[in-house]
Amino acid sequence: MLNCFFSCKTINKLLPTLHGFLVFLEPKQAPVFDIKPESIDVPFGESADFECHVTGAQPIHITWSKDGREIRTGGNFNITFTANTAHLRVLRVGKGDSGQYTCQASNEAGKDFCSAQLSVKEPPKFIKKPEALRFVKQGDTVQLECKISGTPEIRIVWYKNEQALQASDRLHMSFVDSVATLTILGASAADAGDYICEAHNSAGTASCSTSVTVKGQHMALHSTRIPGCHACSWLHIPLLLQQLLAAGPVSLQLLLHLSAAVFKQQRSGRKQWWVFSTVQQSFPHLSI
Repeated sequence: MLNCFFSCKTINKLLPTLHGFLVFLEPKQAPVFDIKPESIDVPFGESADFECHVTGAQPIHITWSKDGREIRTGGNFNITFTANTAHLRVLRVGKGDSGQYTCQASNEAGKDFCSAQLSVKEPPKFIKKPEALRFVKQGDTVQLECKISGTPEIRIVWYKNEQALQASDRLHMSFVDSVATLTILGASAADAGDYICEAHNSAGTASCSTSVTVKGQHMALHSTRIPGCHACSWLHIPLLLQQLLAAGPVSLQLLLHLSAAVFKQQRSGRKQWWVFSTVQQSFPHLSI
């Protein structure tokens, strides 16, 4: 705004001399962002901050939006505008907070925009794990599979007995659509062991494991009559356990099934009973 004093005299002495001020109004300046926010990568659960500075005629009105939807202060967002500096804080970022954040400044003369990207770094997490224990026959194809979430890009490493595995004609590895797969062609006794799938990204590391047992041939279970028992024919428990342990870890569930079968058959008064079906279901690699 510019002020100017003026005075006007007339030739006719009968008319008075005029005095006054002229006021020249400068046009109001529309908002302009001279400092803009930067795009950032933030680990899951931490806070994220965007800050920008704007010039222009007051009053200036500030609004923030994410992917085109306005954000208001409160909840997980804190918005301030002090000394022409606009600030947005996301208090605790989650997966859904990734996106484009835009600040708009407006006044009577116009408006301006600036934007920045927020990428939330989520550490790997196994949402599907391989079976804890796998029994396979010699020559079979073994496939270990797990599903993993996380951002940004995840790198997968497979280990066998703590040694990193490399892809070969027999070992195939893939990571497609968040699913990591290890395929072993023509399994042999040398492929038995503990396998670990390890997932890495810039936000963290996670792993899961499984054990593979390779059997070269079927193993038979034998029955025997309990001495002095004339009412029933029964699997000899010590012999059964010895053979099951040779095949791999014995589950408590299987032993409970066997015990329940014994009790049930003894109460029924039947002269013969067999629990081969229970063993067969729990240990499909066994030959009965």
